[in-house]
Amino acid sequence: MPNKIAPYAVRDSLLARLKRWFGRKKPLPAADIPSRLFVPPTDGRLPHFSDYVLEHVIARTDRTTIYRAKERLTGAIVALKTVSLGQAAADDRSLWRERFLRESAAAARLKYPDIVRVHAGGVHGEGSGLIGWLAMEWVQGTDLVQYATPARLLPESVVLTIATRVALALDFAHRSGVVHRDIKPGNVLFDPVTGAVKVTDFGSARIADTIATRSGVIMGTPAYMAPEQLAGTTATAQCDLYALGVMLFELLTGQRPFESDSMGELLARISRKAPPPLRSLRPDLPELLEDIIARLLAKRPEQRQSSGRRLAFELRLAKTACAAARAAASPTSWADTEPVDFSAMSADAGAARTTAPAGPGPGPAPIAPQKGVIGAPGATTFQGTIGENHPSAEATLRRTMPSS
Repeated sequence: MPNKIAPYAVRDSLLARLKRWFGRKKPLPAADIPSRLFVPPTDGRLPHFSDYVLEHVIARTDRTTIYRAKERLTGAIVALKTVSLGQAAADDRSLWRERFLRESAAAARLKYPDIVRVHAGGVHGEGSGLIGWLAMEWVQGTDLVQYATPARLLPESVVLTIATRVALALDFAHRSGVVHRDIKPGNVLFDPVTGAVKVTDFGSARIADTIATRSGVIMGTPAYMAPEQLAGTTATAQCDLYALGVMLFELLTGQRPFESDSMGELLARISRKAPPPLRSLRPDLPELLEDIIARLLAKRPEQRQSSGRRLAFELRLAKTACAAARAAASPTSWADTEPVDFSAMSADAGAARTTAPAGPGPGPAPIAPQKGVIGAPGATTFQGTIGENHPSAEATLRRTMPSS
């Protein structure tokens, strides 16, 4: 098969640079993604790209490596990911080469605020050294893995906001003809400072997974895969929604709906066992949210939500229900800010002074301070503290008390 990549890269180099300079980056057809000069490392140093300067490694697995890189022409920071395609069987390498280019081009066409942009990509090398690479938008923040543990759960309002944005991003991709097939906390980036949410890894991760699977190796965990996906059927939009349901369940409870130390047992549970009800682990959450997740995790794809847009609508309703449930569960008053019966306190103080013995002596025992009162109760004013759950916890309350 003739190499269509290298000649195009040389012929179109100047045009590509002019487009980048004027900000006119149009996605190229699958067979026309220019493969910039790539020299693999031979002595432990970072690879060399003609258009990018690699700064350091961000993350690495057996098949993929992500670098922080800088574009030579503009100085823009990007995340550059390399995927080892040479681990595929020798007869399959040309297939995976074309598939990587095709799916990378499809990912590059996804122009959506909550999807990580793909700027460029290509394939280099031959045989076992075949490598695909993608230059992607640099995103601040981290993935959601750290927020999927019981000790670091995000507030449900934040979780539902993230899930809503992921659902709409998936809806956009599905309407564009692209199925992610690998939705999980590790592929959703979140910046708690700005609130940015980005879905990443459209294309590259699942190619590596498919190569590994064809080689007889299971890469990662199938815990986010729908039953029909595990059975080998073609992944659909409903598979992405199922995976989002697993991720949502995990972000709310700190555990996946199906877990097992045995891979065979895990696959059997996903295929046949009903997931635990959400409220069995989080009884404080509304029934509406439990119902939404139960339908996302349905065994049959037609029983799940029809689209990401429909799911986003339901999640917005669930967020409102969560806010209402939390407001109803909040106390209407706090013990340390309840009204104090000042007249009774004044009467007690007056009685104590009337019955006090004359002459030297210790005098009457001081009146025990009321909860929330600082200073002697006989003063004209006093400072009361506000409970830590009060909406104005950082403020103080000034009360006026009649003198006795």
